[in-house]
Amino acid sequence: MRPILVPLILAAAGALTLSACGDDAGSTPPQMSDSQIVYSFIGPSVAPQYHDEYTLTIADGQGTLRRGTYGVVDGTTEPASTRTEPVDEATWDQLANRLNTLPDTEGEAGCAGGSTFGVTVTTGSRTVHRSSGYACGSRFDQVADPYLAFIAPVSERFGL
Repeated sequence: MRPILVPLILAAAGALTLSACGDDAGSTPPQMSDSQIVYSFIGPSVAPQYHDEYTLTIADGQGTLRRGTYGVVDGTTEPASTRTEPVDEATWDQLANRLNTLPDTEGEAGCAGGSTFGVTVTTGSRTVHRSSGYACGSRFDQVADPYLAFIAPVSERFGL
C-alpha cells in the first residue's frame, strides 16, 4: 500500500504548488489598500545635465515622483525634484488593469543609447509583478509605447 500512497501525496503536493503559482501570476489585480506600483524610467546615456530618470511610486492614495539625473532610479543620487499628488481609486484600477499589457523585453542586440522602462508591483512584502523593457533603435516604439500607455492615466498630472 505504501507505493501507491507516495505518488498520491506527490500529486496532491504538485496540485497545491500549481494553484499557488496561479495566485502569484497576478490573476487578480492588486488593490490600492495594500499594494504599491513603482514605475521607473531611465533615459538614454547622455551628458549628466541632459540625462533624465525618475521613479513614480503610487501607494496609499498618492503618487510620488522622484526625478533627476544618473542614480535616481537606483537610489544612489538624491532627486533634483520630488512631487506628490493624490491618486484616486479609479486611476489606481486603470493602472492595475493595464499590468498585463507590459512587455518584458530586451532591445535590439548591440543597440546602445536606449531607454529603460520598468514596473514593479508589491503587495505587502511580496513582489506580484515585475516587467521591464529596453527601448532602442528600430524597436523603440514597440517597447516604449506599452509603458507610456500604462502610465498615461497619471502622466499629465506629473508632467511626464
